[in-house]
Amino acid sequence: MKRIDFFLLLSENLFDYIVILLITTIIMWGIIKKSCDSLINPLCFNLIMAAFANTVPIFLFVESIIDFNYFIYFLAAELFFWIVFVHYYTNHDSFSKKIALKLDFNDVTILYYCFSILFFLFFVIQLKYFNFGLFLSERLAVFKDAGGLGVISRIASFVTIFNIFYLYHVLDNLKKLPIQIVFISIIVSLFVLAYIFLSGAKSALLQVVFQYYFYCVAFKRCMPSKKVMRTLLCVAVIGSLLIFSKYNDETGLSGTIISLINRMVANGDGYWYGYPNEVIETLEPAPWYIDLAGPFLYGLRIKDYSESIPGIGTQLVYAIMPDKYGMMIGANSRPPIWGYVMFGNCGVAFSIVWGMILGIMAQKAKTMFSTGIVGLTFGYILFMSVLAGITDPKLTFMSLFDGFIGLVITGFFIFIICLSRRGTN
Repeated sequence: MKRIDFFLLLSENLFDYIVILLITTIIMWGIIKKSCDSLINPLCFNLIMAAFANTVPIFLFVESIIDFNYFIYFLAAELFFWIVFVHYYTNHDSFSKKIALKLDFNDVTILYYCFSILFFLFFVIQLKYFNFGLFLSERLAVFKDAGGLGVISRIASFVTIFNIFYLYHVLDNLKKLPIQIVFISIIVSLFVLAYIFLSGAKSALLQVVFQYYFYCVAFKRCMPSKKVMRTLLCVAVIGSLLIFSKYNDETGLSGTIISLINRMVANGDGYWYGYPNEVIETLEPAPWYIDLAGPFLYGLRIKDYSESIPGIGTQLVYAIMPDKYGMMIGANSRPPIWGYVMFGNCGVAFSIVWGMILGIMAQKAKTMFSTGIVGLTFGYILFMSVLAGITDPKLTFMSLFDGFIGLVITGFFIFIICLSRRGTN
């Protein structure tokens, strides 16, 4: 089923869709409400997106578009996933060992300057030789055919996260820090925010809000300030609406809001592409371990990228719209979809295991790293890798690969800092 066909069906049965969305949201909220402690907790945001996604297959079944077998499989896989995820996410007794990544603030500041220089270098390279996603019809095609230079996006992703956390720490300690550090961090952060906006990712600025939540909970051990939270949310929402207006075919605020709602509904696009007419049965993915580990295997050149097989979400789009073949585009292959394509009905077992893995990772992301901006950065990447896996299992490993690249660069700079100190002693 094409996107336009689904939205036509939705418009003809809007009341059914809204009722199903409300019931789905209430059920999911009942399962996970104890885990959502703040409006800007990224898990809450993912819960909302998951509710929109889960409404799609139920709606398709109610309208007699998909088979009963797919419907039962989806219910079992999704229900077991969330129950297991919440169980392990709220279990505070497992694996309590901490990883010490705390550095002296002077060392962190030196690291910050190194990362900032690296960021500006990449910013200029991308500005001169490539483009930014905001100005392209295919946002993900910025570094298409760029060879090894595609690593710029990986490094930039890590550096921007680190720089935003550093800014929060500076703003939290304005009276204690030299004015030059405050000034430099604010200037650098303005460029970082510009870079995030120019990426064209519709929810990119929300990451700044999510980082504030993570900074408060995992670093300061307190809940976010409501005043700061409202300010950040307003800025993020306005920025997101501006990005949506860039891609929106309609004009005016109403058209932008409609585009935003359509995007939220499209969290379940993998279901309307895959379930009707049994399109999901026609896919030919790579082996499950290759598909998951692909970001590491191809990113580290262990396997030749030319031999890569398109992901499940991409294959779904190609199957429905052959004219899109070769484009960097894809639907959300959420765990029930990914598990079914890889393991058939045994995908329910995958959802259980995947829920356990993500639940443990999410719980430990906020506790296993010792306090410090460096540890906070890696903890946040781990947490967001979990949330990415709720959308598409493969995205977890893509996010972890960004963290791996960041770990290598951080280790290199720390090694240089230690060597320079030895030379001065």
